[in-house]
Amino acid sequence: MGAIIPVLAWLIASGCSQWRWWQKPSDADSRRLLTRTDQQSPMPFDPSRLHTTPDDIIAVGLSFDVDRFIVPTDRLDPERAATWKNVDELRAGAAPTALWQRNGLRIGIVPESGRSNIGDALSALDAKHEQLSRTMQSGHPLTLDLGPLPASTTVFLFAADGRLQGTTYDAGMLRRFQIDYEVKLDQQTIRVDLFATPELFRESDRPRYHSAGERIEFSTVYDGATFHALRAAVDVDPGDWLMIGSADSAENRFTLGAALMTEDTAGRAWETVLLVGPRLYRSGSAEKSP
Repeated sequence: MGAIIPVLAWLIASGCSQWRWWQKPSDADSRRLLTRTDQQSPMPFDPSRLHTTPDDIIAVGLSFDVDRFIVPTDRLDPERAATWKNVDELRAGAAPTALWQRNGLRIGIVPESGRSNIGDALSALDAKHEQLSRTMQSGHPLTLDLGPLPASTTVFLFAADGRLQGTTYDAGMLRRFQIDYEVKLDQQTIRVDLFATPELFRESDRPRYHSAGERIEFSTVYDGATFHALRAAVDVDPGDWLMIGSADSAENRFTLGAALMTEDTAGRAWETVLLVGPRLYRSGSAEKSP
């Protein structure tokens, strides 16, 4: 980081942060507003306070606010273009964004000033709304579980070179996004880069056994796929939100976006829109060791 920056930033942690939204929209009891708060309430972080004496160490923590909107597709379709109108979909780069859209997904950045407008617009479409907050620790990824695949599903994945490959995934596999992150410091600002990767996975019922000297040990085997080719990197300014949703092509039930973001409940199609807001905060200070 350099001796001229008297800052130590770390993400204090206790394991993989994993959230599950498994309830279906038709279940009234499961649609209650979910709010999760850690015991320590983060203090707003002021980047201007990075200018400290050499004897100070500032601990910077990272938390995430996440909103999940589950919207009836028949209500969202006529408003889809308007919903994404003010989202910066090129922040991840033109090629990754195009590949996401070809596979039925959209990703972009919502500025702080536009967050409430999008939330209000989605809520007006009879969306179910869930909120969660999580303070990160030790750099472990943020994992957003969207629930299991309701049925065996065939997904045709488009590669960057135009190749098309089909794979069938069993019912019950978890639909999720893994969000990795990197905190960047300089003399004036502190920023966060996010890396979003879609996944379909589950723990196998068949553990892998191997010999360890005189002992027989086993390890967990995971079935499914992490779609590394779709990993999208976005830089996030303070107050920005990452937005993930379905592309128009999600109407094709064989796209990855359709498998991850949509499902039918009681004869009605629903789809998920995610808003993910990274928040940096000052978690304390300590004297430098002599």
